[in-house]
Amino acid sequence: MSPNLNRSTWIWKTSEVICNSFETDQFVAFAQQNGINRVYVHINPDIAYQHLATFIEKCAGGIAVEALMGDPAWIKDPQAHQSLRLRLDWVEEYQRQHAHNMQLQLRGVHFDIEPWQLEDWRGPSQPDLIRQWIGCLRGLRDWARAQQPPLPVAADLPFWLHTLLCPDSKERLDLVMMRALDGAVFMTYRNNPQVLVDIASDALLAGWSCQKRTEDIYLAVETLPSEEGTHISYHDMHKHRLQSDLECLESGRGLKERQVHELWFGGLAVHDYHTWIAMKG
Repeated sequence: MSPNLNRSTWIWKTSEVICNSFETDQFVAFAQQNGINRVYVHINPDIAYQHLATFIEKCAGGIAVEALMGDPAWIKDPQAHQSLRLRLDWVEEYQRQHAHNMQLQLRGVHFDIEPWQLEDWRGPSQPDLIRQWIGCLRGLRDWARAQQPPLPVAADLPFWLHTLLCPDSKERLDLVMMRALDGAVFMTYRNNPQVLVDIASDALLAGWSCQKRTEDIYLAVETLPSEEGTHISYHDMHKHRLQSDLECLESGRGLKERQVHELWFGGLAVHDYHTWIAMKG
């Protein structure tokens, strides 16, 4: 694997990993074996702070831990959603409790807010939903920057975001979003490296246009089952096929879009940890 590139993954079943010492050790070993140096851990407000602190302590020295949360409903009046407020308060209190030890603190906040999953996304209300989405992410960014220390904010974004316009400025939505965030994981879910890079080109160029650091732009692959076709996910494939394709993407070997790839591709994200480890050997 290229030393200049990174790998990350999502943990959604948080309590299964961080509340169990054996499972935590299994994750750390898997991360070390597979070059994972960043993990997005879903925040469950009912989990004890000490469980996350122990998990982060075991990840110290090579794996950055970020708080993961998201719900498409949050874009509609974020202040009114208790599920969001509880998670933000949990993160804020966790950081406060470990203000004396930076090694135990979270390294960022990662939002998986997908408004295109809402029933009215494809209807006449889409412009209003886009406005709400932008406003929600900007508000979350402001909250994160007000933390001590400030927390970088990244989000999962669709690779096709450039096809939409901001309703007010008529600017490409990917550019608007990239300026509102510190980083992004583009959901370039394809199980063919060249096809993945092809559909990622506009996203990578958006990062370049917004002067984002290379290491803040990730491209993602999927291991969950997909109903969108056999070309989307690595589900039901072997781990060695996924590993080979990750290495192909990281090296740029044989890829036509190599120039864009080398300039603005900082890492790969594999969604998600539990389905990744469940893949056939």
